[in-house]
Amino acid sequence: MATVFRPFLTYPIFRLALSLAAGIFFADAVGLDGRALPYLWAGMLLGGILMAVAGGRKDGHGGLTVGAVALLFGATGAALYVLEQRRTAYEWEPGEAVYRAVVRETPRRTRKAWQSVVEVEAVRQPADGTWRAVKRRVLLYWLPDSLQGDLALGDRCCFRARLDRPEGGRELGGFDYGRYLMRKGIAGTGTAFAGNWRKTGVDEEFSLSRELLRLRERWLSGWREGGLKGDELAVVAAVTVGERTGLSRELREAYTAAGASHILALSGLHVGLLVAVLAAVGYPLRRYRWTRTLGDVGLLGALWAFAGLTGLGVSVVRAVTMFTLYVVARRVTESRYRGAMALSAAAFLLLLHRPSSLFEVGFQLSFSAVAAILLCRPWLRRWTDGRSAAVRYVLQLAGMSVAAQAGTLPWVLYYFGVFPSYFLLTNLVVVPMVTVLLPSALGAAVVSAVPGVGALAMECLGAVAKGMNTVARTVHGWEGAQGAPVSLSGLQAVLVAALLLGIVAFCYRRQARAAVWVLSVAVALAGTGLYRRIHPEEVSVHLCQGAVWVKQGRKVERMPSTPTHIYKVGDCRVCLVNDRQWDRRRAGADRLRVDCLYVCRGFRGSLTQLAEVFDFRRVVVDDGVSDRLLARWRRECEPSGVMFLLLPEKGSWRIVPENEK
Repeated sequence: MATVFRPFLTYPIFRLALSLAAGIFFADAVGLDGRALPYLWAGMLLGGILMAVAGGRKDGHGGLTVGAVALLFGATGAALYVLEQRRTAYEWEPGEAVYRAVVRETPRRTRKAWQSVVEVEAVRQPADGTWRAVKRRVLLYWLPDSLQGDLALGDRCCFRARLDRPEGGRELGGFDYGRYLMRKGIAGTGTAFAGNWRKTGVDEEFSLSRELLRLRERWLSGWREGGLKGDELAVVAAVTVGERTGLSRELREAYTAAGASHILALSGLHVGLLVAVLAAVGYPLRRYRWTRTLGDVGLLGALWAFAGLTGLGVSVVRAVTMFTLYVVARRVTESRYRGAMALSAAAFLLLLHRPSSLFEVGFQLSFSAVAAILLCRPWLRRWTDGRSAAVRYVLQLAGMSVAAQAGTLPWVLYYFGVFPSYFLLTNLVVVPMVTVLLPSALGAAVVSAVPGVGALAMECLGAVAKGMNTVARTVHGWEGAQGAPVSLSGLQAVLVAALLLGIVAFCYRRQARAAVWVLSVAVALAGTGLYRRIHPEEVSVHLCQGAVWVKQGRKVERMPSTPTHIYKVGDCRVCLVNDRQWDRRRAGADRLRVDCLYVCRGFRGSLTQLAEVFDFRRVVVDDGVSDRLLARWRRECEPSGVMFLLLPEKGSWRIVPENEK
């Protein structure tokens, strides 16, 4: 199998990136903190010494060199990850405090408040009124204040709020939102109520990233004023500048079910289209050597500006980095450009810059898809040689779609649990439409101010976006669009990846070793599936979002509504109370036994009266209930010893049925 994957294994940069990633993963899995840094420095020193010893021996020590490199860069990756987390972590004031901050992202409107990432510069010390430097980023929510107006990107503000370290997300979805924010460099979250914040000025310091974000907002405003709206505007914004907040949940689900969700996430496809457009515009510069150099510099500058304009997403940065390496290699060396080396170098540089990007889904999907395409490219080339241009284009597009889907299959099933059945058909239709949409959007942004021409460009742009949405919704409506839900554990995802690699190796080199590898991994995968069937994962009931949910492993289902709002899972009974229907019930000889009362907005009655109808052991109160009702219900539960839990303190409440333990 080593001969098949030699395009990666022969490059030292691939081994360095692999060692770096292994060290980062180890540091996160073990939970290393600042106390481990001296040991990591020692590991790096030991690895460097071993490399020097192995390099100075004439008889060679291949195994020693490999081990020394792995130790050096593994310890480096772990140390960089620990340092990154330490730069983010911060111990906030125990209660409310006054902070000075600068708005670093364009504010977004949520259901009740505004939201943005702000950089907290300093906190006011109540003892002497001095300011202590903070320099941390915070996800801040603020309620509208008619006296202050609106905050915008680059505004300075002062606010009073309680800031807390990001807490772990709801265990219901299996997604740790707090950890996600910490890896994004967000050190805290908080809410500033109306009257507790005010704008103090504008940050005058020049920032290229801020200017690019402002340019993005001007483009979005131009498309909006040109007549684009609704889902068409949302798709154009997502495909061109990476602004996905306008996408409705229904539209996201449609693209996901159709297998075209990668269209909405900027990636190498979009960068490649942009390169084609810019190369066509700069074609006259290819005539002379010095103008070619000038054109390459301008092209790379435009690509990196585009990456900054889209928010420096992992997929875009990966694609732009690979193209930058291609341009540099073309200018300084005569050797052939190798995609595998560029991909490995891009991964190495990204992990050096921001180690926590290893855990982003976009990082894993992007690099897996490109690696799969690179592995299958020789086979695709042999498959399409000798055919007409049109047939070759269709076959290459289909082959790359299949390769990318196969490369991302383990992680798609692990994170999302579904697989689009009609992805190939969708991509054959949608990808050509994107090749029209992106240049059209850029052109419309340029000519939007020209009378007549700008309106025509906007109409064409809206028509293309509407066609893409129609295709996605149509495929989503087909029977079996997402197939049967499949939930993989982390081990099973790794085994599926190993199985796919073995199949690729066997298709290239019909060797017995590859066949043995495939059969061994298939047996191990079947064994894990059999074990999960014999020992099924624990079933639990979760109360959150005003509903009752049932979770088994990574599978989560919302229980359908019933007239009585009483739900039974195993020996567990839960009654959801959100109206006054039980006030009309008279106490009977036997009270209804329930394990938990889930009290939500809409109920304003008395728990004492409910105790005449139900025999319950705990009360869980949902978010949005007034403080007056909470105090009254808490007093009613104290005499009987009933457990009283306010749900916002926990996020969700988990119950394990007795017969499932």
